[in-house]
Amino acid sequence: MNIALVSNGPSASMYPGHHPYDVVIGVNKVPTVYPCDWWVFTDFRTYCAEWDKVLGEARICCKRPAAEKIETQLHGQSHVAFTVANSQGRVVRYDEIEPLPPKWPEVCEWLSWSGCAALVFAASFKPEVIDVFGVDLASYKDMRSEDNFTRQESRWAQETPLWVRLLAWVRDECKVKVNWHKAKDGN
Repeated sequence: MNIALVSNGPSASMYPGHHPYDVVIGVNKVPTVYPCDWWVFTDFRTYCAEWDKVLGEARICCKRPAAEKIETQLHGQSHVAFTVANSQGRVVRYDEIEPLPPKWPEVCEWLSWSGCAALVFAASFKPEVIDVFGVDLASYKDMRSEDNFTRQESRWAQETPLWVRLLAWVRDECKVKVNWHKAKDGN
């Protein structure tokens, strides 16, 4: 099995499309640009801002508080119908993913950022290969070339060490080949 993990950074433009991937996992705004099999996000606000722009029928994987809000607090609203239809009545919560990486005291938790959680989720499929696009860990611009207030140097200083640890865990412990496609200039 080959998986494409497409995150929200500028190098998402390097993603060649669904073929030749068995599963496409899109992070945050990605499923509004590319059809994906799975939509991974950490914050409920991402769901609220993007649900009606998602292309295709992406199933959802998110943090437990976001899943609970989607499933229990919003019945009767149009986006609940979207979620039920696309997730086949089920939202996968981050804490249900197996295997989970260990806790490393020197880095943030793996579920702190959606791209990191998406890598752990991708590894749970036990694929042969994960191709990663859009994880640039640099730039204020997102995949749409829009400035994004969450894309700051202070974030990259925290997320980069975690991403590097997760990559090593996926490669060494999960025995999955990971190809990390980055923009040449990092932006």
